[in-house]
Amino acid sequence: MNEQLEEFKAMVEFKIAVKKTFSVTIKAWQFDNKWAWNVYANIFETHELFNNPEGAMNNLPFHGGCTYDKLKSEGATGGNKYDKSESYKTLVLGSDYMHLHDDYNNHPSPFDRIPYNVLNDAKELANELAKEICRKNLTNKQQTRI
Repeated sequence: MNEQLEEFKAMVEFKIAVKKTFSVTIKAWQFDNKWAWNVYANIFETHELFNNPEGAMNNLPFHGGCTYDKLKSEGATGGNKYDKSESYKTLVLGSDYMHLHDDYNNHPSPFDRIPYNVLNDAKELANELAKEICRKNLTNKQQTRI
């Protein structure tokens, strides 16, 4: 086993928002007897920002900026050629709380609580992702009226 991976001890995940076009997740993971925290936006193919990852990375409110991006593809499970499950893609963007002056040496265990600033940032991120949906719907309604 990779020596570096052996240092990771536990990971805890909290779903803060789950909508049709996105979800927001907080993850805490133990590394070297300390807890590190991350906030992730999971943007589904149906969200307006899915096709504009650079715009999402630059304009969504990530703590210290977006420090993680990955396009995940999920396929049908089971390997059965008759499985009619659809495959889908998710754009995962995230930020961490291990920057200079983040005081990550004193982050609490997720079994005690989610740090106040991490929870607030996750809620703000969910609100921004929801606003993008509202902006798109409003634009579509205005174009329909014309």
